[in-house]
Amino acid sequence: MSTNHPSSSPTVADKSSQMLDAAVRSADHAIDGTRHLANSSLDHLAQRLDTARASAGNALDGLATDASRIAESGSNAIRAQATEWRHQADQARQGAQAAIRHAPLKSVMLAAATGAAVMLLSQWLGRGRTR
Repeated sequence: MSTNHPSSSPTVADKSSQMLDAAVRSADHAIDGTRHLANSSLDHLAQRLDTARASAGNALDGLATDASRIAESGSNAIRAQATEWRHQADQARQGAQAAIRHAPLKSVMLAAATGAAVMLLSQWLGRGRTR
């Protein structure tokens, strides 16, 4: 006598939600990578500015102030954009969850197609870096 326990295996909605969560994590990772790159660039700029200030003296103080203001403005813009992307990702997640509830089969098909597209894109981008 066998008894199926549907609650013990993941549902289509669970799998779709997991795929969506993975996409959101990937977007967060991309945002973090962009933020890291921007911060590294700003740090490098600050180091070069310090070197130039030491050799040029007071003449660069005004330029350093402007660069600092620009760096601060850029950093604020990056933070604002990251916050906006997180908000958009949350909205997309909520919309996807509602769509999964209303049309689970269609949602699975879309998730599979999206996953395939992401895999193809990542493979294509990976090949471009090795050339």
